[in-house]
Amino acid sequence: MRGVACTITLVRHFVVWATLGLSACAPTRPAADPLGGTSLNDPEGSAQRGLDPTKVDAPKLEALFAERVDQAWERPAVDRAMEELLTSLGDDPALEAQGEALFQALGQDARLLARAEALQESLSEEPAMVALVMRLMAEHPGAGPDEIGELAGKHVEQQTESPAFDEAFDFAIDRLFERPRLTAAFEDFGAAVANNPQFERGMAAVFHGIDYRPLEERVRAVNGGKEPDAAVATQILIDRAFTVDRIETLIIEWLNLPETRSELRRLASDLLQAPSFRKRAVALSTELLSDPEVQQGLRESFLVLLDAHPDAAEMKETFRDALDTPRIDAALASFMAELIADPALQTLGARFLERMTESKAFAASMQRFMTDW
Repeated sequence: MRGVACTITLVRHFVVWATLGLSACAPTRPAADPLGGTSLNDPEGSAQRGLDPTKVDAPKLEALFAERVDQAWERPAVDRAMEELLTSLGDDPALEAQGEALFQALGQDARLLARAEALQESLSEEPAMVALVMRLMAEHPGAGPDEIGELAGKHVEQQTESPAFDEAFDFAIDRLFERPRLTAAFEDFGAAVANNPQFERGMAAVFHGIDYRPLEERVRAVNGGKEPDAAVATQILIDRAFTVDRIETLIIEWLNLPETRSELRRLASDLLQAPSFRKRAVALSTELLSDPEVQQGLRESFLVLLDAHPDAAEMKETFRDALDTPRIDAALASFMAELIADPALQTLGARFLERMTESKAFAASMQRFMTDW
């Protein structure tokens, strides 16, 4: 049974990693409208805070801001900040415990267990498995078959907990999520977040709370103390306020906010415990284990762990190839689409977005971005 558990562990790593990744992708993009969306259609309300929407070319600013947001998200510093955020989620003891609970749920599903057992049975005659058994028998001459089986399972389990395994698995997952179908699925996920009514209302409230008078004063000062026309004011904002460098700094600040980390931990925890998510995770795992090509990839991934000292480079290559299948692309894309459409999970996401946009630190960062330049 240890061997079956280790087989399911390979699937479990994929599901939990995807869960944390989806959670960390929730605040995927700042709002595309740097001047607050509906506030641009509310001259009276905007003017009360020092912003006259007729003084700028709003469509031009919005389009350029969205373009520069995308550029900022491609920068290495943002990648590092996102990776650190994701790592902090993965290292959280409470989330680790809930991931283990999800693992137990996977291991108790009869369909999944049957497929894992069949896969494990197919490994029993593999030369690498025979070599491991022979080595363990030589190292433990008095051990019986059951104990040798336990020792073999323990060996594989130790490998799945090694730094080399984590590095190889992260490498393979990164490559997986770079493929076009998965990239499109994440874009759909991000669009669903950005178009969420709660997110739109929250962001509108954040922008309505900004005091724009320092922004106008700064634009006027850059223009030599004179009131600029719309074209000049827009160009000043493009050149000085909404640069890719400043947007990059804003994104990193958001990712590093204590509220971001705590709320993402809460969201990941809610997801891992949600019955509908667990049901879909089991269905995803069962679907993957039923596919011959995926089975072969898992088999090869399992076999590379049987060496006394698995080669890290070989592990990387094997894991990458195991995940490089159209079936996995399709299954994960479908999994993400189901998450987006699930009403119960939508509620969890809406609560997360509501808490984030109500954060004083989040609002303060937007105030600084808009006016401190």
